[in-house]
Amino acid sequence: MYRKLASVMSISVLLSGMVLSSLTSTAYAANDVLQAQLEGMQSLQGTFVQEVYDNDELLQEAAGTFYLERPARLRWVTDEPDASVLVADGETIYFYNPFIEQVTLYTQADAMQANPLLLLLDANANWDNFEVRDITSEQNSDSQTAAMQYWQINDLQAYGSSLVLGFADDQLQQLIVDDGQGQKSIFHLRITAQNEPIDAEQFRFNLAPGIDVDDQRE
Repeated sequence: MYRKLASVMSISVLLSGMVLSSLTSTAYAANDVLQAQLEGMQSLQGTFVQEVYDNDELLQEAAGTFYLERPARLRWVTDEPDASVLVADGETIYFYNPFIEQVTLYTQADAMQANPLLLLLDANANWDNFEVRDITSEQNSDSQTAAMQYWQINDLQAYGSSLVLGFADDQLQQLIVDDGQGQKSIFHLRITAQNEPIDAEQFRFNLAPGIDVDDQRE
């Protein structure tokens, strides 16, 4: 459960914070190119398929839907059999586990600081600690990925930890989160709508009677 929560929170906060603004004056050209691609994403709606690997062994697969609105709002729903709902409203992250009928609340700003990869999406992040590389030629080793463009973001303070963003026709299609210790999550995204209005209700968590609340906010 904890591994799943960490994985879902990482990708969810990553997506909800996808701003990449306020780059330092020493940022590499790759940062600027990647920023330009991300600036075109004010909102996204779609479905996802997630694969979780441990030392290259497939441990888990999941699927679901998501709604994203910059700068910090997200709804991420994982389908059965391992269902969950994550809602980020800009201040609080709600993680609901229907199996145990419990919702856990986290301060969104703290969650963004809990993982070094997520600092990349904070306007106050120190970009000197990170490296952005165009790894398109390395990833495109077969015809299936020939049309994709890949960017790798390395955390220089956490050896081996990286995030890869994959684009096709300037649309985000794939995310690869690698913790550098053998665990990797690959998210295949299917965007059904981009930069279209999203109902504000998607970013509200409605607490139903009988649900246990675990408030981790400080």
